[in-house]
Formats: sequence, structure tokens, C-alpha cells
Amino acid sequence: MRYWLALVFLRDFGFEIGRWTPISLDDVTKALNCTRRNAQLVIKRLVEESIIDWKPGVGRGNLPQLLLKESVHTALIEQAKFWMNEGKADQALNLIRSKDRAQFIAEFVSQYQQQDNAQDILQIPFYRATHSLIPYEISRRTEQHIADYLYASVLRFNRDTGQLEGDLAQTWEHTGDTLKVRLRKSLKFWDGSALTAFDVKEAYESLISSNSVSRGLFILIDEFSVVDEYTLRIRSKRLSHYLPSLMAHGALSVSKLNSDGSIVGSGAFRLAEQTNYRTLLTASPHYHGYRPWLDGVEIWNMGLSAKDFQMHCDIVHGSSAPDIADEFTQVQQWGRGLCLRLFK
Repeated sequence: MRYWLALVFLRDFGFEIGRWTPISLDDVTKALNCTRRNAQLVIKRLVEESIIDWKPGVGRGNLPQLLLKESVHTALIEQAKFWMNEGKADQALNLIRSKDRAQFIAEFVSQYQQQDNAQDILQIPFYRATHSLIPYEISRRTEQHIADYLYASVLRFNRDTGQLEGDLAQTWEHTGDTLKVRLRKSLKFWDGSALTAFDVKEAYESLISSNSVSRGLFILIDEFSVVDEYTLRIRSKRLSHYLPSLMAHGALSVSKLNSDGSIVGSGAFRLAEQTNYRTLLTASPHYHGYRPWLDGVEIWNMGLSAKDFQMHCDIVHGSSAPDIADEFTQVQQWGRGLCLRLFK
């Protein structure tokens, strides 16, 4: 990565091709965020590849001099595209000037709109990056919409019938202050690992030990125990009537964290990537329910440049596309709580 940061430095510092420019080794070290020795190694490589020439400073007060021999712009763009194709959006965009990033993203995504693609990917522009997608940390409606597809709960609310139904649960029995739940067999997380009653209890314990705004509801549960691998018993004297509804609450959606802090969920989609610029969801092959019609959903943070991205997306807001309304179908509601104006 230091090599590519060095090319960014050569592009942005103001060097002119073919002209010797005084530059201190400390400036190079600071730009690469490394030691002086590592900076010297990078400079040596750049010289060997005939990208620059380097003259050490001779005498007190004389700075080294650098001669840029060729433009590095093309190399940076090609490497950024390579990393984008690998899903390394953060690394890729570090190679692009801030003012050019929106255009770079638009051009990168548009290439897939102009070609036949074996996968059906829904691309959505959004005005900001997505926040935490850990179930019990979610406090914004946007993230909750995404989480509905990333995680499964013990029970879920059927919007068509207005009734609760099983999600991870195969059956459940509510008697007095006790809810007994029998999970489906062969449940799996995105990574293919088994999901059992112990994982549901661990999700509950993570919620209880967190600072979640929903924690106040769940601390009123008096017992949350595992009877066996597929059976749970939950008791609450104070919230006995609401126990089934609590099992459908988004904060209790079942997930686990890897040692590197990445999330592993249990829903129809898996979180393939989440950066400041893109949130990528792809269909999970291990989901216990129906497979999604879509292969994936890309949510791009375009900031104030979202209007430049509109023609490459499937959904836009009416305020962003006043001149192309005839090319879209206008809708007032698309999914619970998600208001849109236009749908292509």
C-alpha cells in the first residue's frame, strides 16, 4: 500500500515531469505514514522502475531532489479499478482525488449497467454512509430496513396478516408468564456454521450487556434459558403478555461477531462489505427461507453528487430527477417506512 501512497504523493505534491524538485525525506515519510527506512525502500523501488530519479542532499541545509520521469495518473486509476473489482472500495478511493471520487464511482458502476450481467444487483444512491449494522446498536430507520434482510429473529411480524409467525422458530407455546420456543432444525449463519438455541441466548446476553436503547425492555425478562439445542424457555412476570412480540424485536435479531469484529448474520442477505462509500448485500446461500429474487443490493454514498449517479440506479428520489420523471414510475411507498418518489 505504501507504494501506491507514494504515487499519490507524486501526483498531488506538485512535481513537474522532467524537473528536479527539492524534497525532504521527512515529507515523504509523513506522506507514507512509515519510518524513514521504509520511505527509502519505496524511493529505491520507484527509481528502479524508472518512475523517478533521486539525488541525496549533499552538505548541510541541502535537501534531496526528486525528478518525476512520467505521469502516475493512469497507474493510479487502473489500480483503483482493480481494487474496486475486488470489493476493496476504501483502498481504491484513497487513490482518487476527493473531488473526483463521485465521478469515479459513477463511471465504475455504469460499466455494469451497459453490459449484460448474470447477476441481478439493485443499486441505490444514498446521501450518507450507513452506520452500525450490529442489531442491538441500530437506532436509525435506514439501518433497520437493511437489518431486516440481514438477520433473522425468533419470531417475525407478518405485515399482510398482522400476526406473528415463526422465523427461526418452528413452533412456540405461550402459557402464562412463560414462552417455550422450538427452533427449526439445520439453521445456519451466513458462513454455513450451525445456529442453535445457544446462539439465540448469546444474542440476548449481548443485548443485555450493551448500551442499546432497547435494553430496558429486555432486562424485564426473568429467565432466558436453553432447554436443549433446539429449545428455549423465556419467562417474564412483568411483560408476560408481550413476550412473543419481544421475540420479533429487531434488537434481538440473531448474529455473531468474528474475532476481527466482522458481523455474521442469519438473514436472507449477508453483509459482504460496508465502507464509507458502499454497503453491499449479497444473497445468503444458507438462509432457511425463500431465496431472494435479487442477487445483491448496493447502497452507494454519493453525498451531494447523488444526482450525477441517478441514471445508473434503479431507484432515485424525485427531487434528484425532476427532468427525467417520464422515465420512472412514481410511487409513494416502497416497503414499510421507506418513502420514495420514483421507481425505474
